[in-house]
Formats: sequence, structure tokens, C-alpha cells
Amino acid sequence: MRHQHLLKTFSLIFLQNHLRSFINSCLLSILYIFGIMMDGGINLVNSEPIENIEADLVWSEVETEDYEIYFSSLRNGQWSAKTKLSNHRAMDLLPSVGSGIDGTIWVVWFAAHGSISDLYYSMFDGENWSIPEMISTGFSSNTAPFVVVDNNNVPWIVWAGFDEEDDDIYFTRWNGFGWDSPSMVNMDNTTPDIIPVIKIGQNNLPWVKWSGYDGKESKSYISRWTGSKWSEELIEDIENINQSLMGISEYLISDLPEFVGSQKLATIHIKSNGERSTFRIREVMEESEDDNNLDILQKQIEIQSDGKTIIG
Repeated sequence: MRHQHLLKTFSLIFLQNHLRSFINSCLLSILYIFGIMMDGGINLVNSEPIENIEADLVWSEVETEDYEIYFSSLRNGQWSAKTKLSNHRAMDLLPSVGSGIDGTIWVVWFAAHGSISDLYYSMFDGENWSIPEMISTGFSSNTAPFVVVDNNNVPWIVWAGFDEEDDDIYFTRWNGFGWDSPSMVNMDNTTPDIIPVIKIGQNNLPWVKWSGYDGKESKSYISRWTGSKWSEELIEDIENINQSLMGISEYLISDLPEFVGSQKLATIHIKSNGERSTFRIREVMEESEDDNNLDILQKQIEIQSDGKTIIG
């Protein structure tokens, strides 16, 4: 009996020591990985080495009496020096950036001159930035543009345009020589539709999500490109965003270059493992705090009682 008792005691001690050793090994492994993360060697979200992640960053920065658009890129774990893209007397605001498989980078923003606001774009061909050019829309107010580049290297732009009655969501795309005439995405109505986001979905077909006001509250709407037209808009609060790239954006946002002053006025384009996606930093930072998209840009955009969007 005593022999059996001793055997059980030794077995218990062995198991306890083995378990303690196992736990210690796990803790050491966690501390080791955490140490690498702190050194910037591994991404906190998907264990992707930071050197393998590419990102393009655009933002608005105040200069004397107005705002200008700046660009920086993340390559090999390092952010490049900032590059100024705009250079005219206007409030250049809310830029968006996207790139295609061919590496061409497209940046679009809006410039406000008093009560008038126009769309501008510039593209980087791998060597030089093009001189910013205005995109003709025919509207007196054009705000909150967003750009995406499909797998055929064609950039698509969506924005809120004022048709002298209210704001609606419009789109245009590059045809190889210039921009197509603007076409409406949402159902034509008398209430404002603002702050669109465009992404590339299945079969290389884009979809657009925006905030619309139904007279009582804001709602999320979505429409998909069928290949020839936009589908009927749906009230849908879907999560079509690539969660892996969203996680990477959260990680990069936590350690942006110091020369990016107003981070909430920036947009980041992530490229990792063959995937590409663009995020407004303000939306990423406030996603868990505020689900009301009409409030996301409240300090930059104000909706007047007549439905027209202006700079706040």
C-alpha cells in the first residue's frame, strides 16, 4: 500500500513538474514573440513581417492660410519623406489613394474655394507625380471622394455631388484618356447621400457603400456594379471589408510617421499578400466608438438645411 501511495505521489509530482515546465515554455514563447513584435518584426494581427507590407498614405495638412495634400509610402518597413501633391490657394481636403497591379498610384481629393468645391487627382507612374488636374463634374459641390483600382488597373472614383437639390453619390472611371461623365449610384431622392466608400468585390466588380438620410436618421446603403449599371440600393450594414487588411491598418495607424500631423484627415492604402484595400483613418480609429457614419467627418463636412454639403 505504501509503495502504491509513493508511486501515486511521484506520479503527481512528475505531472505537476511537467505541467509547470509546459506552462513556462508557453510563457517564454509568448514573451519571445511579443519581443519581436515590439521590435517591429512581426505584425500583431496576422504575423506578417512589416517588411512585406506596403502602404500608401495621403493626408491634408494646414499651410499658412489653406490645406495641402501630402503623400508618403511604406516600403521595406520604412516610411518615405512626405511629398506635397497640391499647390494652389484652396482648402485641399479628404484625399483618397489607391493603386493597381501595375503599381500606378492614384490620389484624389476635393478643393474648396468658398462655397465651390472641385475634384482633383494626381497619379504616380513609378517615377514622377503628374500635375494635379481637375475632374470636370458639372456640380458646384463635390466632396469626400474615394478611389479604388480594379484588377484591370482601372481607377474608379465615387463622391458626393450636389445637384442643386441635395447631395447624391456619383461615380466616374478612367477610360484610358480621361474620366467618364459622372453617373449617379444611389436612387434619386431629395435627401442627402454622403461619405461613399468603394471596394472591389467578386469577379472584379466594385460595390459602393454610403450614408443616406431618410428624413429621420442616417442609414447605410449599398449598391453593386453589375457590369453595365449599379444595382438597386439596399439598406444593409454589411461587413465587406477585408478584416485582415483592416487589422494591418489598425497596426500601422498606431505608429504613423511623426510628420503626419492630423492623422484623422488621412487615408491609408494597404497592400499585403496580393490583396489591396483603402481605409479612411478616422473611420478605423472611431469604428468601435461611433457607428453613425454621418458623424465621422463632422469637423470637415457640414450638411446645411437645404441639403448641400459644405466645409465645416
